[in-house]
Amino acid sequence: MLLAGLQQTELWGRIKGSCFCAAGCVSLAFAALGRQVRVLPCYAVATKDERKFALGYKNLVAAQGQVDGHVVCLVDEKILIDFGLRNVQRYFCPEFPEAIACEVDPSNIFPTELALGNGLKIEWKNDWVHPKMDAVMSDNKPFYEMLYKQYQAVI
Repeated sequence: MLLAGLQQTELWGRIKGSCFCAAGCVSLAFAALGRQVRVLPCYAVATKDERKFALGYKNLVAAQGQVDGHVVCLVDEKILIDFGLRNVQRYFCPEFPEAIACEVDPSNIFPTELALGNGLKIEWKNDWVHPKMDAVMSDNKPFYEMLYKQYQAVI
């Protein structure tokens, strides 16, 4: 429901799948529901059959202006939510979902691997994270706050 609401906003199309804006907005939405939520830095490796695509890994960006880092949300210490997968669709595999939520082991969040079927899977890791993730999230705060306001207006 959250993704469907975000897709109805004007800003969702303009942020072009920014994980920073998506995670910030998701964190606001779940916090408003009284849920515990944290934004966690990581990177993701998407796989289709044997081909791999790294999202947010050190020095690997698909286009100018992107940041070599990735973030996801952790809700209630057990649900990982990643709404920042549009670049996987755009640059690697069009049939890959743009958003995923899955349960994780609270005592071992990273790495987490999820098989999606049809030869697709994704793994989130945190053995490398962008060293300035807090600053990147702070820079994106006006955008994800605006996105959340637009989301509230359409639901």
